[in-house]
Amino acid sequence: MFGFKIVAVLLILIGMLFPMPVFAIDLEEGSQDNKFMHHYRLSKQTRTPHSEFVEYVQTVNQHRGNKIAFIGDSVVTGVSSQADETIPVFMEAKLQKNGLPIQVYNFGLPGGRFLDHLFMMRYVHQYTGIKDYVMNISYPFFSEEIQKSPSIYYPMFGDFISREELKRRGIGEFKHNDEQNEESNPVENSNSQNSWEQNKYRVWNDTYWDKERLAHYEKVYNVNDFEKDQRSLQPFIEILKYAKMNDINIVFVVSPINTKLLSLSDKFDKEMFEKNNKYITDLVSSYDFHVYSYQQLIPNEYFNDSIHLLGPANKMIGEKLAKDWLRNDSKGYYSVEVADLLDYNIKSISTN
Repeated sequence: MFGFKIVAVLLILIGMLFPMPVFAIDLEEGSQDNKFMHHYRLSKQTRTPHSEFVEYVQTVNQHRGNKIAFIGDSVVTGVSSQADETIPVFMEAKLQKNGLPIQVYNFGLPGGRFLDHLFMMRYVHQYTGIKDYVMNISYPFFSEEIQKSPSIYYPMFGDFISREELKRRGIGEFKHNDEQNEESNPVENSNSQNSWEQNKYRVWNDTYWDKERLAHYEKVYNVNDFEKDQRSLQPFIEILKYAKMNDINIVFVVSPINTKLLSLSDKFDKEMFEKNNKYITDLVSSYDFHVYSYQQLIPNEYFNDSIHLLGPANKMIGEKLAKDWLRNDSKGYYSVEVADLLDYNIKSISTN
């Protein structure tokens, strides 16, 4: 193991002196290039056909080397950034630029509830055998307003989710078309100006925020005190239990929020937000998993709205996450020295 660490450190040094291009995905012999080759994300959202999802997972399964499955909601998908400017893309690029051929796959589900993330983890784990995961935690998805619909992606998983399980979980019939679209991005109002194509990549304060738009935030950011009521935590706790039971190496990232925008509403409870985040951190730690909060890392001008990030913010988080991932690698594949060198490289880049 000591010899391996020396080799890893040398790879990092070589990567710093002679930056390498992003690794091409290495397919098994006989495989054909397809639409999933690079920067793929579930852009069709809840309309993603089961067949397309299966094809994506099969393609991932064909790739050689170390893999990380990045699961989450629209923050992971990167709905306010270009396909090559998402957090998974920047995390992978930082790892690979420093000589570590780790591939990071985007399994973000825009609007996905924690139950959808559980389904995703179970599916990817069963059909790919991937053991390394990252998952984001977006605060509004603990609200009663959003949890009225416990799952909106179960049709994408096909028969993998049995009718018995759907019935047990109280999941109703699949919703189609416009009714379905209203739930695909529940943190933002369905008629939000920032969801318009011309505003998708603009800074949040470039558009107008009226009382109606802020009233929507009052609903989706209204989360119960976790110390008194843990009902909204149950799907997330299932994720922790499944990962622990199946020896899955997972880290969690708390999605930053735009406190400056939310402060325009006098009903946003910042103290409760901080208190509940502390509860989540302690809960994750009780299962011996790592959780990172980059709230202080992201300036308010890097948000498109209350929670969706622009490309520069995704870059900051992706690169910081790459360092934290290596520093706390539970398998010992990479040494702390490797993470220190990666940290140095990130700092040197940020000061240039």
